[in-house]
Amino acid sequence: MAAGKPTLHHLNDSQSQSILWLLEELGIDYDLVPYRRKKGRAPPELKEVHPRGKSPVLVTRSGRVLTERSAIALYLIRTYDAQGRFQVAHPVLPSPSASSSSPIDDGADDADDLVREEELVSLGAASMNPAIMFAFILGMLVKHAPFFLWPLDNGFAELERALLRPGTDAGAEGHQRYAREYLMGGPAPTRADFVVEWFVEWAAAGRLVEMEKYPAVERWCERCRQRPAYRRALDKGNGYDLVNGTSR
Repeated sequence: MAAGKPTLHHLNDSQSQSILWLLEELGIDYDLVPYRRKKGRAPPELKEVHPRGKSPVLVTRSGRVLTERSAIALYLIRTYDAQGRFQVAHPVLPSPSASSSSPIDDGADDADDLVREEELVSLGAASMNPAIMFAFILGMLVKHAPFFLWPLDNGFAELERALLRPGTDAGAEGHQRYAREYLMGGPAPTRADFVVEWFVEWAAAGRLVEMEKYPAVERWCERCRQRPAYRRALDKGNGYDLVNGTSR
């Protein structure tokens, strides 16, 4: 691989597609090493890159190996987004004073800061992902036990609220205009969008949620798909089928 470039070890039909999308958004030089599933499983060659044998794996320009998608996104944005296009608008929280025991006012509940971004990232990983995984493991059984999916519906409801903040207006014909294009309220996606959008796509592809119940989420997801960098990532990837692929 070329020196000074990050390298993405990318598996088809996997969440690695999110990192490929981010790399295209950043517009940087990178190397792409594609892998294809064998009987629905990641190939053993991935274990030569990292013992877990999963994707995405990013090898940084200095040779450090990163594995978790949210951590990879954090690294890429902090390292290569010099103009701050994909960072939250208010990234820094006040630091407590060592000489003061009084509490620090660290913003309102709806502050668009790093803590809020981390909340949304964790919502995807800790709440939505286990519900989706459980549903796919159970297969058809989930249709007879929808209570298994309540964390997923709760997650979609939280995303809907995030996209509707700080509110909506009624258009001339009474249609809603959503106040936000992306989860953190800025003109471009942030780490929250890059990480969470994959969970939404996976749930929607598997028909695990009624997307019509969450119109703001549906519009947001389509907005992400229509970004030129997203479409370039699809062209450069080696397959992206979240229903027939294992999607891990």
